[in-house]
Amino acid sequence: MKKDELLPMGTVLFLKDGVQKVMIIGRGTVVGAPDDKQYYYDYTCCPYPMGLDKESIFFFNHEDIARVEFMGYVDETEEQFRDRFFSWTKETDIPQGKTGE
Repeated sequence: MKKDELLPMGTVLFLKDGVQKVMIIGRGTVVGAPDDKQYYYDYTCCPYPMGLDKESIFFFNHEDIARVEFMGYVDETEEQFRDRFFSWTKETDIPQGKTGE
């Protein structure tokens, strides 16, 4: 996968070193960290097929993806969101979070 690719909502995938499938439920989520700073992550996900639970929300970036199992729905609105997302990541002062930190 290319770095400038943004996967759509509903995409099911494996993360690197992951054994459980996850499903994308959000993109560009800004998260507060213990250091009182904010960071954004490319994706928010939950376990598949179990679904959303407050104890099982994960944040990760595109480079953390090992393999896509199912691609989510893409239409004109998704393509517009993708363009806005990449513009926002170039303009924002909020740094991208790193997984495993």
